Amino acid sequence: MKRIHIVLTKKIGGLFLNFNVNILGTGGTRPLYNRYLTSVLIEHNGESFLFDCGEATQMSLRKQKISWQKIKVICITHLHADHITGLLGIVMLMAQSGDTRKEPLTIIGPIGIKKYLETNIELLRVHKNYDIIYKEIIINKTDSILYEDKRKRIEYIKLKHSIDCVGYLFIEKDKPGKFDIQRAESLNIPKGSIRKKLQDGYEVILNGRKILPSEILGKPKKGLKFAYITDTAYFEKLSTYIENFNLVIIESTFKNDLKEEAKKKLHLTAKLAANITKKAKVHQTGLIHFSERYTLNQDLCELLDEAQKEYPNGEIFLTKDGMRLTADKDKFIIK
Repeated sequence: MKRIHIVLTKKIGGLFLNFNVNILGTGGTRPLYNRYLTSVLIEHNGESFLFDCGEATQMSLRKQKISWQKIKVICITHLHADHITGLLGIVMLMAQSGDTRKEPLTIIGPIGIKKYLETNIELLRVHKNYDIIYKEIIINKTDSILYEDKRKRIEYIKLKHSIDCVGYLFIEKDKPGKFDIQRAESLNIPKGSIRKKLQDGYEVILNGRKILPSEILGKPKKGLKFAYITDTAYFEKLSTYIENFNLVIIESTFKNDLKEEAKKKLHLTAKLAANITKKAKVHQTGLIHFSERYTLNQDLCELLDEAQKEYPNGEIFLTKDGMRLTADKDKFIIK
């Protein structure tokens, strides 16, 4: 019997198992009984990333049966109450859940986020068994890449608001291409674990010969690109940051009849939000951060109608509390 010698060497890339976007809240300023404050959670290969954390965010996590212990990174856009007042509750929740969390929690946000949270932790004498790693953004000085691993990276972009405010880009790295069975057979690569290791991105040495994943995998597939943008006024350069993104969740605080108020308060109308994603040729646009004045479905439908008329060839939808979007090839499916 021919002996096969296998050695695993360096891993290149990795598997991409899941990419879900969970809408925890969609409102601005104050929570309503049926609409919590704007917050979005990404699940990516067993890890969770939370974007903004207003009042009652932990209630949304409970309702949607999402584990807060899996949250690895929390990204805060700016230090306005409707985006941060739920942060302390999440930190305490993690600390009080049977002391099971051991891994550090990374919190990213503009200058002041550490002082805000640490002051409250000290005043309330919060005991926790895990560390918090703070990464405060000095706009125009901090490197745009805030987090990176083998599968993804998170970047920030400067927005235009009444205080320092950033948007976040969650960019998945390219995925392994299709496995070439005929090529594998021609190289006498046996079925089973060896092929799986190559698919997982590992080099292997088989009978003294090094085989690279690129030898049996097709052209890499483009990773998905997601953006979370709130709160901001309109500015021309914004669309350049999100060109050809797969999914953009973007604030749409006002209808167009209040465009002057939007301009004054440094927010977007639904029409302006659609104009930005139209210029960027975004594949899917989710509207979020609705003014508390819009309590009727008719109001929200009018917001959506204004956006769709501005970008008729784009896929635009209203986000809703409890909505879940699951990646399927190069787009997201609403569940």
